[in-house]
Amino acid sequence: MSSKNVQRWEAGIRLFLFLISVFFAVLLLSSDAMRVFLAGIGSVGYIGAFFAGAFFTTGLTILPAFAILAVLAESLNPWLLALIAGLGAALMDVVLIAIVQKHAVQHVRVFAPRLFHKVRKLHRHKSPVRHLLPVLGGILLAMPGLPDEVALTFMSAGQVQPKKFFIYAFLSKFTAVLVLALGVNAWKLF
Repeated sequence: MSSKNVQRWEAGIRLFLFLISVFFAVLLLSSDAMRVFLAGIGSVGYIGAFFAGAFFTTGLTILPAFAILAVLAESLNPWLLALIAGLGAALMDVVLIAIVQKHAVQHVRVFAPRLFHKVRKLHRHKSPVRHLLPVLGGILLAMPGLPDEVALTFMSAGQVQPKKFFIYAFLSKFTAVLVLALGVNAWKLF
């Protein structure tokens, strides 16, 4: 078996494990135990907001974090909630982008070799399009409900400096949580 086939096999196994974990996450979210947990989460306050913000970043944890933030938005100041949850999310995104920059290139090379070569070509030729990759990544980061892995890949490909990335991540997650919190509070009025 060639090394390319082994890499594809390993990537297929990872995809399968990811799909299984999504299945179990859906089962967990629909359980009565999770409903009780979410009902009691309001007592943890802003510390819970920080951790919920940290979990508001990845594909597997975004749904529970969304639910926790929605519950917290009913009892906490939406601006302070967004500030603290945005900080937690930005810190987690900094950790994730370090992982993406280190490991994701291998996976993109295996699954999408054409895309990999096109993005690589953009960087080699100093194309003006390469400056749009961080902007696209920032827009994707700000969209509530979407996991950050795709946005992190774009920002990593754009080689964003860590300080700028933290600012992008914080502002986008602050905005997303604020929209969620204000939406929950507006929904209570109806």
